[in-house]
Amino acid sequence: MHLKDTLVNFICEQNYYFSFYNNSCYLYNYKKVIAINENQTIFQFDGFHLDISGRDFSVEKMTKQEILIKGIIEDIKITYEK
Repeated sequence: MHLKDTLVNFICEQNYYFSFYNNSCYLYNYKKVIAINENQTIFQFDGFHLDISGRDFSVEKMTKQEILIKGIIEDIKITYEK
């Protein structure tokens, strides 16, 4: 299912995309990494911040627009900019 979602995202040129599965988090087209450590990651997207909390986070793969984080995800919060 993840491969299908990634292909649809590529074809439709969505502004951003994130997916959570098997203690992993895949983010596409984030604007900025605000914070990243073993217990929390915060990313800036257009119009909001994505805050992921948990344990044992590690960056498995990263490019300019994409990142794959593995670890135990305990909380996900979206904060919209005013």
